[in-house]
Amino acid sequence: MTALLDHWIFHVPNYLLAILMYMALGRFVLSFLFPRNAPNVLFRAFVTITEPAVRPVRFITPAAVPHRIVLLFTFLWIFLLRVAFFMVMAANNLIPPLVSGTTG
Repeated sequence: MTALLDHWIFHVPNYLLAILMYMALGRFVLSFLFPRNAPNVLFRAFVTITEPAVRPVRFITPAAVPHRIVLLFTFLWIFLLRVAFFMVMAANNLIPPLVSGTTG
């Protein structure tokens, strides 16, 4: 538990980005089952949580691209943001070690 608390600056943003990334993927899958304005509570929750990430992607994506593909681009951009976050944290020695404890 202390390893998690010691490296909270890495774990908290990483987990939040992971949640957002997988929710964008879930919204993409659910978009095949429900129309865009469906009153379904689960789908509305996915839309509400992921919409702040989808809006900037929609802004930079050409208008000819269908909405479902924008959802995949959202997933991709968040994934790339997680990779960049990891690289920045690793460059500053802020990631947790792969093995905890001492050797020898």
